[in-house]
Amino acid sequence: MFRSLTPIVLTGAISLLPGCGGGSDDSPSEPALNGTSALIAMAVEAEGSNCANGGVQVMAGLDKNGDNKLDTTEVSETKYVCTGSTGATGPAGATGDTGATGSAGATGPAGATGSAGATGSAGATGPAGATGSAGATGPAGATGSAGATGSAGATGPAGATGSAGATGPAGATGSAGATGPAGATGPAGATGSAGATGPAGATGATGSAGATGATGSAGATGSAGATGPAGATGSAGATGPAGATGSAGATGPAGATGSAGATGPAGATGSAGATGPAGATGPSGATGPTGANGHSTLLSLSSEPAGANCIYGGTRITAGLDTDDDNVLQSGEITSTKYICNASPTWSVVTANTQANSNFSYVSNSASRLNFTLPSSPQIGDIIAISGAGAGGWQITPNAGQSIVSSSISSIAMASAATGAPLYGAQYSSIQLQYIGGNQFMPLSYIGSISNGFISQGGLTWSPANISLNWGAANAYCSGTINGSSGWRLPTLPEAEGLVASGLQHTGGWSIRFTWTAAPGGAGHWGVMTDGSSSYTFNDSYAASVTCVK
Repeated sequence: MFRSLTPIVLTGAISLLPGCGGGSDDSPSEPALNGTSALIAMAVEAEGSNCANGGVQVMAGLDKNGDNKLDTTEVSETKYVCTGSTGATGPAGATGDTGATGSAGATGPAGATGSAGATGSAGATGPAGATGSAGATGPAGATGSAGATGSAGATGPAGATGSAGATGPAGATGSAGATGPAGATGPAGATGSAGATGPAGATGATGSAGATGATGSAGATGSAGATGPAGATGSAGATGPAGATGSAGATGPAGATGSAGATGPAGATGSAGATGPAGATGPSGATGPTGANGHSTLLSLSSEPAGANCIYGGTRITAGLDTDDDNVLQSGEITSTKYICNASPTWSVVTANTQANSNFSYVSNSASRLNFTLPSSPQIGDIIAISGAGAGGWQITPNAGQSIVSSSISSIAMASAATGAPLYGAQYSSIQLQYIGGNQFMPLSYIGSISNGFISQGGLTWSPANISLNWGAANAYCSGTINGSSGWRLPTLPEAEGLVASGLQHTGGWSIRFTWTAAPGGAGHWGVMTDGSSSYTFNDSYAASVTCVK
């Protein structure tokens, strides 16, 4: 059973203590400078000490920075509008008139192929067929083994004498003779006054050349012999010692000072020096006169009757500055108004796709799945409820940019990563969603089989089979990124047959038709009929449904 949002009805102006769920009616809120606006903000309040069954947190305060948004530091008053506990079940309503007979449901899928009939008795033997044309020539037979080697033939006549061979290369050059001994070292030169260097010693005589070796035969040219080393150079004479340095002469008198030269151009400006330390703070000026007192912010919650603002009534929240300082929020002092509306006390039975309205409850009653599009401009706290009575179940589709926070639904195998992802419910499944701001709807309660198309079965997660591709494109699709994650693949034939046997593909978001697997067969690949009728092979060019697993 669903809980409806039951507002706390308060009348008159109230001043609330910051951060509290209540406060004294005569305690003024924070004074402020004249000219600032009072703002209201609301947020979903989880079940806890402030609201046993959850509800809405209402905050008010002055827009001190003038950005037309109530920041956390600007909140000076907080109040809670709590969800009431589940009421007792009302008496059963009178039985309504019988509705008109619905149109015929869609034709069901073809039944499974029947088993083959018994084999008939053999017919009489027909006349002999015409002789067929000659078959194609068979391949050549394998090459036979080599025959035995014949006997040697007779010796032929001697060939003519060949021309003389080319002259062989010159023989290798003999090695160089030994190096003669080094010449004697000349005498050291006399030590000159300036220490002149003595003459170099004579160079030793070159040794005689060794004998030339005999010319070799026509063998290969040998490598050139190594060049003998040059004779040693005689050692240089010793350097004489340097003469003594004479004493310095007396300093002459200073010359007359010359006239000043022309002034050179100014040098480049140097970089600025480091900033000096700040000077000591001067004494405080005299205290100015006391300013006029600012006005307080007031917040008022009152009952809102059923009407244009809340179809089924609710709570009106107003805020503003107490400009006359009487601690009562007068109509002329109101600068901000918001509403928290009650959900529909009754359920509307629908048999066609529907644009859902805030704070309405619907019963989906059709043999085919009905689509409910979420409200396009909801207010925080708005509620929508849907129950599936018909065999087709229901589908909830967000508007562009909206999303349903599905991670809290235990039967969801993988929360949707993209905005706009639908939510599906089977027959006898129900859900109640509340708008929590930021283009997000959150489940308040749910029962039955609810899915976003992703299924957990056989230790695998299955993506919804809601696209049609040929086999090659399907294999590429499953190799890419799906719902923000990679590592997907086409299922094997046993995996797909196991899913079909589980029946989970009927939860929602799946096209019930021929669906590809990774198993090759025939002229293409195997697939399964997700209605459970059969499995068979099909040509790869056929556009079948695609589900991927990981």
